[in-house]
Amino acid sequence: MRALLLAALFAGSLAAPTLAPAQYDPYASRAENQVNSLNRDMTRQQQSRAFQQQNQFETNSLRNDLSRAVPPLVPNPSMGAPIRR
Repeated sequence: MRALLLAALFAGSLAAPTLAPAQYDPYASRAENQVNSLNRDMTRQQQSRAFQQQNQFETNSLRNDLSRAVPPLVPNPSMGAPIRR
């Protein structure tokens, strides 16, 4: 449930217009513009990685919750032990 909510929020954030800073500053040097571009790219990568990590954490948490909820398979004592030959 939480994973679906996170996925919906992420998809909604992609559709919304972003208020990103100007991609190119005509008053800055070429090197400064390149540094700013690289910084924006790294920030996007970090945000994407953080989202993926949170999603994986939520998925693992749900899997653990499900595995704890299912009772372990226990052999039926009335069936007796298997016959060995």
